[in-house]
Amino acid sequence: MYLILGGHLLVESATSISLAFGVSEWVIALSMVAVGTSLPELSTSIIAAIRGYPEMVIGNVIGSNIFNILFVQAAVAIVRPVPVQWSFVTFEFPIMVAGGFFMFLILRTNYKVSRLEGALLLVAYLLVILISFLRNPMV
Repeated sequence: MYLILGGHLLVESATSISLAFGVSEWVIALSMVAVGTSLPELSTSIIAAIRGYPEMVIGNVIGSNIFNILFVQAAVAIVRPVPVQWSFVTFEFPIMVAGGFFMFLILRTNYKVSRLEGALLLVAYLLVILISFLRNPMV
């Protein structure tokens, strides 16, 4: 019950923020909503890393992405089909795939994610948000 209420409040708040600041809902979802729904994963992964459970960190990140892509999108589409703008398919989707491939290369060559690689991933995320903001017109 609380999850449904929280989801409702998140959608309403994100829509209000989008309208108030004149930013597209896509950019708000890609940034604020995505970060907000990922904060529990972030805290879980940081605690796991501090306590020396690297498998928990990587498993959480990979498992969450697999769950979101395969289960969440499927469940939503069953409830109501989700139209997607072609511009999102041609930019953000390839970025998502490239990010996964980049992680594969990092893990395959070093079997760990270094501080430098983590910083580069963070910068890459911020660049994606910035470019998405610039590509998507204001509301």
